[in-house]
Amino acid sequence: MGGDAPASEVGAQQAVPERVPDSAAVASPSTPASTATPAPSPVWRTYSLRGLVRHPGRLFAVLLLLVLCAIPLAVLGAHLWVSHHVRAGRAALERYHNEEALAHFQAALKVRPTDPATLVPAARALRRLGAYGEAERYLEICQKEHSGDDDVILEQILLRAEQGGVLEVETYCHNRLDSGDSDGPAIYEALTRGYLRAFLWTKAKECLARWLDQSPDDVQALQLQGYVKNEQHDFQGSLDCYRRALQIDPEQDGARMHLAEELLDLTQAEEALPHLEYFTKLHPDSSRATIALARCHDQLGDSAQANQILDELLARQPFYAPALSLRGQFALRAGDLPEAEKLLRKACTLEPRNLDAHNQLYLCLVQDGKTDEAKELEPKIKEIERDLQRVQDIAHVEMARAPNDPNLMQELGAILLRAGTEEEGLRWLREALKVDPGHAAAHKTLADYYQKKGNVTEAAKYRKGAGGGQ
Repeated sequence: MGGDAPASEVGAQQAVPERVPDSAAVASPSTPASTATPAPSPVWRTYSLRGLVRHPGRLFAVLLLLVLCAIPLAVLGAHLWVSHHVRAGRAALERYHNEEALAHFQAALKVRPTDPATLVPAARALRRLGAYGEAERYLEICQKEHSGDDDVILEQILLRAEQGGVLEVETYCHNRLDSGDSDGPAIYEALTRGYLRAFLWTKAKECLARWLDQSPDDVQALQLQGYVKNEQHDFQGSLDCYRRALQIDPEQDGARMHLAEELLDLTQAEEALPHLEYFTKLHPDSSRATIALARCHDQLGDSAQANQILDELLARQPFYAPALSLRGQFALRAGDLPEAEKLLRKACTLEPRNLDAHNQLYLCLVQDGKTDEAKELEPKIKEIERDLQRVQDIAHVEMARAPNDPNLMQELGAILLRAGTEEEGLRWLREALKVDPGHAAAHKTLADYYQKKGNVTEAAKYRKGAGGGQ
């Protein structure tokens, strides 16, 4: 605009006639020149860049006007941005695409960090992904900013159901289901997960049956049904559930992975291969899928490809115990005993309760004539076998008879801690103390655990609870 001004001024000057026509209204010769009314400046000159610079007041007014116009536009843009991500997140959540949903909700929360319409579904996505602590944090923000909100209360109850308190909240949940609650699928899901986590198989199956009766094509219900059937050794029924879930939604990666792994367990590698190739293409960094793909190629007779896949994985993750164990098993089968022993010993060190790795190492030592070293492994192998059998007995028999028995909870927690499943082990021990705050064995197990971790404060607290004083 500033560059056009000089040329315009020249044009304006040329427009003034050298002589005023006689018919024009002019001042009398006796009238002083100073009283003549000057011609008003054109609008373009008043608000040109040069004109604004010459008159700061006008410049300020224009800038103020621009700011006042920009504010509602910015607010509208932020509103549209948030609305888009919340809608997309809710749509993904409805389809159980939880990671995709969470990404949308977190984008919206950058603009509105305390919006309950975003925080509550984001907490639901986190709960489904097993990020219970983060889900609880989101709900605490909601509770602080919007206390008494029914959606917040419900999600807090569903979170408690999945975290071990399903028996505490099941009556409330079933009452809402009986009333035809619009959040029925979410309630069924949390109850089922809670029952499964508490090893209440009968209740889990009853809940799933009711859920599938109302929503036979719910992909999450089908996947949970597949898990239950597998645990009950109904392998064909389990495969059918996962296949059905993928028919309804081919983007259900969890169902695809479970299906592929179960097919490999049943040595049906030909059907598993396309699922694994599809999955690893979408998730090239998935170590779990890479292990399954190596197993698949091995079952198909392509041992060279299986070894290459594992070697590439170990180059990236040299301390990944499942890859070390499987690669050691392949080396043992190929007769490379030194390599097999090296890999299997490393796997056993990283996962001290890995029964398969210990059994393979035992066979390797026997084949290499190291019988004394093999015998040294026997007590460890038998201990691991006893622990695994005991977990099965508690999970599938005893817990169903006495779901609130703190002795079973403490025993299960101690076994899980020995197996390295620390989060679950600690949870069971704390559940035991909720039922019986003075349970000495639970206190002692926790005290020993924290002592090994170097947390002397926590160790002393639980040691006191166990009756050991400071």
